Amino acid sequence: MKCDMPLNNLKVQGCQVGNKDLQYLTDIFQYNKATVIINSDNNEIDDNVVKHFAYVLRNNPVSIVWIGDSSIYDMSYIYHPESSENRIGDIGAQHFREALPINKTLMEVTLKDNESSLCATVQMEHEIMHESICITVDWTGYQIRNEKLECLSAALKKNYITTRLILDENQIDDNGIQLLADGLLKNKILQELSLRNNRIGDKGMKYIANVLRENMTLNTLNLSKSSIGNDEVKHLADVLKDNVTLITLILSNNLIGDDGAKHLVESIQNNTKLITLNLENNRIGDGGTQKIATALNINTTLCKISLNGNGTYLCVVVGVLYQQRRGNMPTSLNFSKHCIKDEQVLILTQSLTDNKSLIELDISSNQIGKNGVQHLANVLENNIASLIILVFA
Repeated sequence: MKCDMPLNNLKVQGCQVGNKDLQYLTDIFQYNKATVIINSDNNEIDDNVVKHFAYVLRNNPVSIVWIGDSSIYDMSYIYHPESSENRIGDIGAQHFREALPINKTLMEVTLKDNESSLCATVQMEHEIMHESICITVDWTGYQIRNEKLECLSAALKKNYITTRLILDENQIDDNGIQLLADGLLKNKILQELSLRNNRIGDKGMKYIANVLRENMTLNTLNLSKSSIGNDEVKHLADVLKDNVTLITLILSNNLIGDDGAKHLVESIQNNTKLITLNLENNRIGDGGTQKIATALNINTTLCKISLNGNGTYLCVVVGVLYQQRRGNMPTSLNFSKHCIKDEQVLILTQSLTDNKSLIELDISSNQIGKNGVQHLANVLENNIASLIILVFA
């Protein structure tokens, strides 16, 4: 290696390599300019050796290093430094933090599972700033706290390549959302943001709504499993009235009831951009579902709506019927034992008017009265020439 022989991959993973051993390697890296990948996972590397690696990073532009669960900190000719599962502490992490901005060729750094939480921050900073690898940034379950969100926010202001940012399952609260929103307001490239399973409250939703109001590139937003209720969703609904970029909105597994559904209906009724709306597993009842159905008769661009798992069978009816907008015309529909009453039959018949493929319809064991039967008869007479089987018992 000292003679600069081309070496593409050096792996010392789990070899109980300690400080002195790694120091020998770092001395050699000063001469060998061809090392591409160095994997030193699961060793006994601490802050002292990281200092030597940091020196190498500043002066060696074509290497890659993995130092997970160790303590390595300075690489500059290294493309992929991995040092997860070592013993790198705050001092070592800081060495990396200072060296990485100098190294312009290092493409990937892995510092996970070290002693210092700063290691994850340093890795995040490098990922978000490295334009070659950051089209998608996925930090699911990283337990991101405000310090890291400050770094992320600053990076987002300068980032021109990341289009997908996934921050699921991080327990981000309203203060964290504020930090994130600050960066997103200056970002002109991000298209997809996922904040599933965080702790978003009323203030947090206001910050997110403000991002939607100002950001002209975000087209997909995932806020599922975030304890969002009627009050929180109102902030979102207020913005959707005028938003012209959002295509997909995921609000599943939240606490949205009829009032929240009403707020959403008022906003999407004239929205011509939103195509997919996921409201599965909320608390929407008959009242909210009927308002959604009415809005869908006006809004012709919303092609996919998911309502399963709410507090009424009517959600299932509406969800299935509006699959037709995607060109998926069902030939058989079974709504038996769905507690359908006359008012639900009206929604059903309105949705069936354009279906020319339906062969079998089962609406048995419901609570349909005289008016409901009349609505159904009118549709069957004028629109559904293909129907062969009708189960009404």
